This record gives sequence, C-alpha cells and structure tokens, in this order.
Amino acid sequence: MLHISTLPDEEKQTLEAGHKNGNKAYFRNRCQCILLSASGFEAKELALIYTTRTRTVYDWLHRYKRDGFLGLKIKADRGLKAPLQDLTLEQVADIREQLKENPQSLREVAALLSTKFGFTMSKSARKQYVKKN
Repeated sequence: MLHISTLPDEEKQTLEAGHKNGNKAYFRNRCQCILLSASGFEAKELALIYTTRTRTVYDWLHRYKRDGFLGLKIKADRGLKAPLQDLTLEQVADIREQLKENPQSLREVAALLSTKFGFTMSKSARKQYVKKN
C-alpha cells in the first residue's frame, strides 16, 4: 500500500497553499489528497472521498513522489497529436482545394486525403480543420 508517510513542514505548507489557492479544482483535490494521505488515509478511502478509482489515487501519489508538487499538475502536450499540424504548405493548399470542390462531403475529402497523405483523419479532426480554415 502506497501512501505518503511524512511531509516536511515546507512541503505541507506548499500543499496547503495549493489546496486553498490553486486555479483548477483537480489540482486543489490532488493537493488535499496528498495531505490526507500523509495524515493516514489509505488509497481506498481517498478514492471514495474523491469518487475516483483507487488506481487514480495511486497515480497521484506516485507522481507526487517522483515529481513533487509540480507532478500534481496536468502535463502539457499530452494525448495523441493530430497529423494535420505537420502538413506542408502544398498539402494544406491541396486540402483547401479538395474542400472547395466537395464542401458538403467531408467523408469523401478525408478518404482522398488519407490515400494521398497516408494517414486517417477522424470526423472531429475534419470538422476542427474546416472551422479553423
């Protein structure tokens, strides 16, 4: 069973300040979770308090032990990146041309582009690209 055994006063004050003044609710909850773990709560109890899985609480504790206070924040650039970010100017021009020719059929445009460029485009990625451009 993983839990935070002891917290130095400085870390405790930092976590308390994060719990009270954090910008995001998830961050305030994670700070409080670390404080409760240090005061003797187990991961099962913390999962019930935060209505999450025990595995999630263990992830928070591991990240805190590994990265400290900053490990409780959500990391930037997480998730799968859209392949549309790495297109060349010629490819972008080709996409625009295809959209002008078939503005009502994004599915056909995506099929043409996937065979031409070698990657699949999800429906949400197509919509997002059309909205941006």
